Amino acid sequence: MLCNSTEKPLDNIGRGFKFRLYWKDTMQFYITEVNRARDIWADQKSKDIYESIIKYRANEPFSLLYHYLDPLQNQYLDEVVQFSDNETIVDAGGFDINTIKRVSQYFEDKNLTYRKYMCIEPVPEFYQEICTDISELGLKNVVAINKAICNKKGIIEFKVYGACSRLLDKPSSDSNGVITVETDTIDNMCSDDTPITFLKMDIEGAELAALEGAKNTIQRDKPKCAISVYHKPEDIFVIPLYLKQLNPDYKLYLRYYTPWLNEIVCYAI
Repeated sequence: MLCNSTEKPLDNIGRGFKFRLYWKDTMQFYITEVNRARDIWADQKSKDIYESIIKYRANEPFSLLYHYLDPLQNQYLDEVVQFSDNETIVDAGGFDINTIKRVSQYFEDKNLTYRKYMCIEPVPEFYQEICTDISELGLKNVVAINKAICNKKGIIEFKVYGACSRLLDKPSSDSNGVITVETDTIDNMCSDDTPITFLKMDIEGAELAALEGAKNTIQRDKPKCAISVYHKPEDIFVIPLYLKQLNPDYKLYLRYYTPWLNEIVCYAI
């Protein structure tokens, strides 16, 4: 299952508003999953955020959510994630150097090190910029990989649109900004002798497909996960349920980091 769009990616406010427009249809199709996901969260804050987002998409006031907004700088590094020395990190959807810099600074502040940091970015231009920044900043143990993460190895069309660049699951009628990229799975890229300890994904709607391609790795290594769950309306319940299916021992947490609900993250610990 890939990201579902050949249309122009929605802007910040547009995506959240569009979810509200067809939320009734989404609820009818996924009502079982919506209700199952109510009971999977590990703390009250997550339960309240989940319920408030569901209510907001059903056209109730956004004010229900203000109380739970966390600072953007905490994204992927929330206090529910406890890091230790010699972590092996897979960052799917690098885009630029900013997340690498934040994670590196976080580890330095905690007097920790990571054994390896794999930054995966499919757009050649962004990949080259990341490589240049890694070299210029002298970052150690950081490797950039020019691929797209998916549930199978192959070649696929990819729409380049800045931070909203994404895989296309069918040919686009608009060829502007469309390139072909190599796809691969995390299972292929993370061998038995390189167990990963932290998996971050922000890949514009391809998260579920990428998790399907990481099934063996997640079941084997049980890494801490920080997965974006806001690109598709069903992500907020389908992805947490799938993580719980892969590892029933996971404790799941939900956090969000922008007022327009564009940075919602599910943590699996």
